[in-house]
Amino acid sequence: MQNRLSSKKEAQQQVTYSRPFASLPPPPYPYEARLLRMEGSVILRLHVLKGRIVFSEIVRSSGYKLLDCLSKSWAETHWHFPSSFTQVILEKITFELEDAQATSLAMN
Repeated sequence: MQNRLSSKKEAQQQVTYSRPFASLPPPPYPYEARLLRMEGSVILRLHVLKGRIVFSEIVRSSGYKLLDCLSKSWAETHWHFPSSFTQVILEKITFELEDAQATSLAMN
């Protein structure tokens, strides 16, 4: 399932990612990444045991350490699953700026 999420606080961000549960909060789009027009997708492998992520790793990098590290740490600290959920899953998180917004940021 693909979901498009955007933060009201940071209108310049678009974070797209697939996830099995709709209640998982999206990671924020870092200001520095928006300013430098960093975009890309991170694929994480998450080992979930009884609803908690017990191990995570980056399977595919976005090409930017900032986006990769944020995605991994955000998932580890903010994503929780039902206590009955035990599984290894792949999650793709995409950071994308809309052209007009990216141009506007670059000019400021």
